Amino acid sequence: MEPVICIEMIYPNDDFLTRIDKVYQHGFKNIEFWGWRDKDVDAFKQKLTEKGMKVANFSAQRVGNLVDKESHQILFDDFKDALVAAEELNAKTLMVLTNELDQDGFVVNPFDNLSYEEKKENTIVALKKMLEMAPNDLTIVVESLNTVKDHMGYFLYDIDEAVKLVKEIGDKRLKVLFDLYHQGMMGDDLIDLIERNIDYVGYFHVADFPGRGEPGTGKGDWKTILSKIKQKGYTGGIGFEYQPAGDDDKSLVAIRSLWDSL
Repeated sequence: MEPVICIEMIYPNDDFLTRIDKVYQHGFKNIEFWGWRDKDVDAFKQKLTEKGMKVANFSAQRVGNLVDKESHQILFDDFKDALVAAEELNAKTLMVLTNELDQDGFVVNPFDNLSYEEKKENTIVALKKMLEMAPNDLTIVVESLNTVKDHMGYFLYDIDEAVKLVKEIGDKRLKVLFDLYHQGMMGDDLIDLIERNIDYVGYFHVADFPGRGEPGTGKGDWKTILSKIKQKGYTGGIGFEYQPAGDDDKSLVAIRSLWDSL
């Protein structure tokens, strides 16, 4: 497995290219980010090539909703453009959300007028279409988010339900994005969820809970959690998607120290 640093919430006073430089200086070779439209894809490609770094993951859809068939075309148009960016950046994993979020992370529309089964069926239809559009060497990961603090009204908040969805679709290019912060916020037994669902996980996100800071700033037993993931034979990305609790450089030092201890 490989450590990945999300460049969205770190070094907020620096531009994204400078953030890449600083991540590299701390010994990390993989980055991820959210939307790609506010990034200079050509400049990113040049910077990453110079540093020998890779884009492990980014968001394939920032508008449209899997759960709402009326907004599927908006979703598919955004995804089509994201595929072009992914090819340019040689990114092999793209993440999707069941509900569109605004710039503050709030669910734009929970679609309370739709039943659970309608939302599920619409989500399946959308994911199947996106898989048809995607190249064979690309993995789509659908993310479960917490609904107790950050994303009230979000449809997919249960890892077990996310895995059921992936199983029902049955395409090896579709996996779950297991966000350990979000499931920690939901009060879940993370070790149990890892044990039962690791075969269907295509990517992990890490931030401590409840503050969403770097590991060591909250309640998570991160050495045990990450060691379990490693023990289970997982070989994919572990994305540290967090808001530094204090100094940005010190947060990356802490992550490097944790990673080297595994």
